[in-house]
Amino acid sequence: MDEAQINAVLQEDDDFKDRELELLPENQKAFYWFLDVDDLWVYTEGFRVALDIPAVMADAQAVGRKYSKLDYQKLRILSRHVVSTLNERASEQK
Repeated sequence: MDEAQINAVLQEDDDFKDRELELLPENQKAFYWFLDVDDLWVYTEGFRVALDIPAVMADAQAVGRKYSKLDYQKLRILSRHVVSTLNERASEQK
């Protein structure tokens, strides 16, 4: 998925419709990695609680992904932010 495709998807989301997002070059590798593994979650009681790190590492090995320690740290930060945001949205809907 490239930046134009990401923007097209975000325009369908009411939270992002009127926003312009910029993906900084230093975050691109972690962001695109996240998009590749955003189906590898651990769930508890129907809620996403974290990325399934063993599955993420197995996927990285299977596809020969090259990443740095910093890329990995950014992936973890991004996933925690996503979990937090999704939990906030779920709480607001109650």
